[in-house]
Amino acid sequence: NWRGRHDTPKAWPSTAVSSWLNGGLFGGVSIYAGYVAGGTGPVVSTDKWSFPTDARSAATSLSSGRAYVGAVSNNGVAAYVAGGSDSFPTAVSTVDKFTLPDDIRTTLGTGLSNAQWDVKGISNSGTAGYFAPLASSAIDKFLYSNDSRSTLSAVITFGGYTSAEGASNGSTAGYWGGGSAGGKTDDITKLTFSTEATSVLSAGLWEGLQFVYGMSNSGVAGYFAGGAGVSGVTNKYDKLTYSTEATATLAATMSSSRYEGGAMADSGVAGYVC
Repeated sequence: NWRGRHDTPKAWPSTAVSSWLNGGLFGGVSIYAGYVAGGTGPVVSTDKWSFPTDARSAATSLSSGRAYVGAVSNNGVAAYVAGGSDSFPTAVSTVDKFTLPDDIRTTLGTGLSNAQWDVKGISNSGTAGYFAPLASSAIDKFLYSNDSRSTLSAVITFGGYTSAEGASNGSTAGYWGGGSAGGKTDDITKLTFSTEATSVLSAGLWEGLQFVYGMSNSGVAGYFAGGAGVSGVTNKYDKLTYSTEATATLAATMSSSRYEGGAMADSGVAGYVC
């Protein structure tokens, strides 16, 4: 998710529009736009939606075709698309950086600590982006000030093992919802930015889900939509209120039941599932 105004990083599945992570999303304050990048076949394309008109155009492509990528954004400064698969299950460690607002792409000299697909991104706005791969692997941190990488001692828990989705609350915390590790889970894993420690919330999603869409109204709430659940593919939205870390299922639903796409947000205005 390389989103714009406030950040809500994500990674998404993408095989039959999914079956794994599809591309990354992002949006930007300066460009005031949301983006969707990569996906299966794998592809290099990046679509850009200008807010508030929702007009779509083509933006700079990825350095190579990849699916199952992760993405984070540093507000209107830059966005990063990491990892993915160029031919499933072969994974790469590549990290592409897009400088905003001109969408200029470069490839970092330092990639992920391990070649990974299904990396899940969240962003500490203005400070660093985090990519969580499989549960047994540690979380990679990229400082926005110099693009340097370090690896946390914390790992994502069962709830974010594979096919989870992320939402970030500004510079406070990031959340990964759902996932699978032999079974679908309703867990929401929290990364507290000040301590860089992970924990599992007492509140969860409405049922065990994987391949969900995630987006954030920074400072207010995160939303996890759709997904492949224990009872089947769903069109529901779950809302995570940041102040209380309580969850609730909205009366509103997506236009159809689906999973493994991408999501982005024009923070304070609207969220989009693609």
